[in-house]
Parts: sequence; structure tokens; C-alpha cells
Amino acid sequence: MKKDAVKSLGDFKISIGEQHRLSERKTAGSEKTKTPEQIPKQKNKSVLLDNRDYLVLSRPLLLTCYPVIATLKVMQDRPDIAMLLKQEEPQLPPRLSAYLKKLDVISEEGELTELGRQVITTKQLPTIERGLYHIWYCHEDPLIADRPLLIQRINAFSSNTTLDRYKILHNKEDVHRLRYVCKEQFSCKAYNGLSQQQDDLVGEILDVEVVCQHINKSQATLIWGLSDRCSDISINGQLSIQQQSKNQRNSVANIECTLKLTFSARAEQNTHLKKVVASVLNGEWNEKTKLLQLPLQDLINNYNSLDQFTLSELPTSELATQTLGKFSVKQVSKLAIQPLQGTEIYWQEAWVKHFYDHDHVTPLDADSAQQRWLKNKAVIDYDIAPLTQHSILQLLQKNGKTRAFWHAAASIDLVPDQAKGSALPLHLSEGDCFSFTDVVSHLTGGESIERLIISDRYYQTNLQKRLLFRLFSSTRCDSGVLFTSKNQNNQSLPENWQFEFFEHKRPENHDRYWIFQTARNIHAWKLSTGLDFAEENANDWQVKGHPSFTPIVKSNLPEYLKVFIETFSEEAAL
Repeated sequence: MKKDAVKSLGDFKISIGEQHRLSERKTAGSEKTKTPEQIPKQKNKSVLLDNRDYLVLSRPLLLTCYPVIATLKVMQDRPDIAMLLKQEEPQLPPRLSAYLKKLDVISEEGELTELGRQVITTKQLPTIERGLYHIWYCHEDPLIADRPLLIQRINAFSSNTTLDRYKILHNKEDVHRLRYVCKEQFSCKAYNGLSQQQDDLVGEILDVEVVCQHINKSQATLIWGLSDRCSDISINGQLSIQQQSKNQRNSVANIECTLKLTFSARAEQNTHLKKVVASVLNGEWNEKTKLLQLPLQDLINNYNSLDQFTLSELPTSELATQTLGKFSVKQVSKLAIQPLQGTEIYWQEAWVKHFYDHDHVTPLDADSAQQRWLKNKAVIDYDIAPLTQHSILQLLQKNGKTRAFWHAAASIDLVPDQAKGSALPLHLSEGDCFSFTDVVSHLTGGESIERLIISDRYYQTNLQKRLLFRLFSSTRCDSGVLFTSKNQNNQSLPENWQFEFFEHKRPENHDRYWIFQTARNIHAWKLSTGLDFAEENANDWQVKGHPSFTPIVKSNLPEYLKVFIETFSEEAAL
């Protein structure tokens, strides 16, 4: 055994020896251990009413304190035992070895048990204790049910004499039916009579033998905060705790203390609540996407909700659930939403109207915004085609030529001078057949092309090669350049073309560009997809997906393309 392990074993002997002496004192066949109020405090990581919470509910509670004789299993922090069990083949003193066997963390042969392995992992040891407790419940609340909220240990030695000042309400045959036993592991507060403070406790109520008539009641508030990362229930209230007098054995005094308890809601409770919220909005809860699926309605029909796919208002100040009770709505902030199946087109049209009503935009900014909207996780799985400029103008003039219509119409005149020959962005739809000659004519305004420059990091498949060759034959230009990454599976280029390779993948070479150089102009376009947006079908080319071509001014091109164009222009002038 290592020297440092031997050195630390002395410390273990002290703490474990004390625990061993405590274990010798039994009551009714049970092992006496640390009381619940001696469980060390744990940090509470949950925070309610912060910026993460998109839904906060509340309701009043009535808490009741019952004296009970019960058997509890509590989890104690025992890093000393966990460290001892991790030692490789330690030579334990007989008394210490016997104690560990009694705790069932090692077997009679000295091997780790399943419980021992759990202790090593959690550094916590479950221990059993029996006694008289004051336990605060909230039986009338369906969300809390039989969960204890605060436990105060009164007497470890429970006999009939300890119940002299209490009126017995229920015996053992009734307590299970009346929900005083909670065999699921729970977290609650333990009141420490010595320090008059509260500690965190994790445990189970294994058995309740006697329940006495309640001795105190108190009002409290339940707050349920739901966010995309957690769902926390918080209970806050003032409790009147009975504290036995130190000097007079049968004398008790009431001490006021503040209860602040937070625990996580169960998954099925979260799902039930989200379904209730969806039904209030005439929608459905989508368990797969974790979003509320809603039809277009007045609460959603505004720019922020449609653009961000969030909702910050409910049509009611109360939520009534079938199994969890009724709640007051305290806060709604950025509920994640998506279109109900079949209503996605109405959402898109409403977003377009609000987008153009917002302000003047350039065609490039409008196309980028539309592509961003279509790629949002709330609609990306829907088959929604981008709206062309012509379709947008038709949509916006249905209800008269409003401000949104004039903003959209004016954007035609905002196309940069170097792209005016082609004027409008070009959008192709899934399944359409098209002519490369017509596309090139639109992109160049019918001008004669001297050189074609393409920037696309991916040029690896035969389909990409066929499309490039077909595009080149439609331009009737003399030469071309392809900017791409080095790994191209030995794909070839058309005659008089050359490769320009990217050394590394960088943000500036992520996007795709087609640049047509003519005698008078440079026609630059930014593409939404690569060189595989179409495939041959008999004698036609058929569109795959929804590619879009957006004009871009030369000064907005990436630096490497601007430098290349300037260099070529200077060489051509010589």
C-alpha cells in the first residue's frame, strides 16, 4: 500500500470509528446514523425568473406539518469511504473491514459490492434511520403530491411515550393510501434544530407507522419556471417550526423560518404543460422538434414573432391543466414556435409583408434575409420555395399598394450599377426545366462574355463536372477560372480553364460566386447552392432544390476575387 494512502488511513479511522460507534446504537432493529438535518448543504444550480425562462407560472399553496413515526433512507456525503474503497488492495484493520461489510460496500470476501461501486461514483452513502419527525406536506396540490418539503427530526427513540402530546390520526394501514410514504428519491429541506438552519436533503421515506394530527399550517407560493434547458419548481413561504426548549423537556416554542426549495419537474409533467399551452393557442406540441406548432394568428402576426419564431404573449392569464391543476401566468418570453403543418405558406407570406413594411432593403439583403428565414430550424423541414421579386410584388399589391409594396418596388432601383444589366435576382424552383442559354442571358444582360470566374469550394462529383462543362459551352467565352479546394478527386476542367486552389477553408471562401467579365461590365452573382443544383433529364436540365442567384456589387466580393479581377484587367490592358 502506498505511503500517502497509509497516512490518510488514520484520518479514516477517526471518522469511520465514530460512525461505527454510532452504528452500535440501534433502535427497533434500525441503525442510528446522522440525522437528516446534518446532511451537508448542496449548491442549488437552478435559477428561476432569469432570462432563460420563457414561461413562468405560479399559484398559492397550503402547507401542513404532520408529526410522523417513519423510516427514512438519506444520502450522506461520504468522500472518506469513497476514497478508501478506491485504494488498490488496502490492508484494512479488522474493525474497519467489519464496519465496511456492515455497510454492505464490500462483501465477506473483501470485494466491492454494487453499492460500493455506487459510493465511489457518487461519494454518497445511503443510510437508514427511524424516528419521530415533523414533516411538511402539500397534499392538496397535484403537482407536489406526496413529496415532503421540509423534515425536522424530533426524537430518534420513538416509543408511545413520545406521542403523548400528539393526537394519532392514522395508523400504518392508512398511510400508504393517504400518500404519506414517498419511496421515490426526492430532494427537500431538513431543519437543523441546533443551528436553526436548513440543509439540503436527498432521500426516500421507506415507511410511515403513525401519522398524528397536524400541528401547523402555512401559506406558500409555487413558481414553475420553464426554459429550453430546465424546468424548475420553486416553493417559497414562511413556516412556523416547533422547537423543543433546551431547559424544559415538555416545553416547545414556535420559531419562524423561511422555506426556499427548488427541484426539477418530471419529463411527463413538462410535456403535459406544453400540450396545454399549445391547445390554448389552437396548436399542437411537437415532441420531435420540441416546438409549439401553431396556425398563423393575431398573436404571431408581427415581425418579431415571425422573424424569430418566438411568442412572448398568451391569450389568457391562467392555464388550467387536467392533471396538474390551475396556474397564473406570470411571464411569457420567447416561446419557441413553428408553423402548424399546412400553414407554413401563410407564415412565409406574412413574414414577407412585415419584412418589407419594416424599411427599404437592397435585393441582396432581401434575398439573404429570405434564405436565413427558410433555413431556420422551425421551417427547414417544410417544402417552402423562395419567393421571387415578381412574386413578392404580386403578393404585396393584393391589399392595395401599401408601404410594404412601395419598399419592395423601390428595391429594384437599388440594384448596384455593376449588376443593372441583369436587374433582378433569379430563383429557380424544384423540378423546373430550364435552358442554360436563358439563364446566362439573364445573368449577363445578353452581353458577350470574355471570361467566366467561378468560386466554389466543392468540385468533386461527375454531376458538378457535367454542369460546369454545360455552363461553359453556353457562355461561348474563351477561358475560365475555378477557385476551389485542392481535394477534387482528379476532376478535369473545360479547355482553356485553370484551377486556383484554396490553401485552407476560410469564412471568406465559404460562399459561391459566378462572375462574368464582358467588354463593358463585370456581372457578379452570389449563389445559394453549388454546381449540383440541376441534373440532366433526357435532353433537358431539371432543377434540384431551390437555387437562387443574387447580384452583388464588385466592392462586396471577397478580397481574393477582387484582387484576381484587378490583376486580370491590368494584364488585359497591356
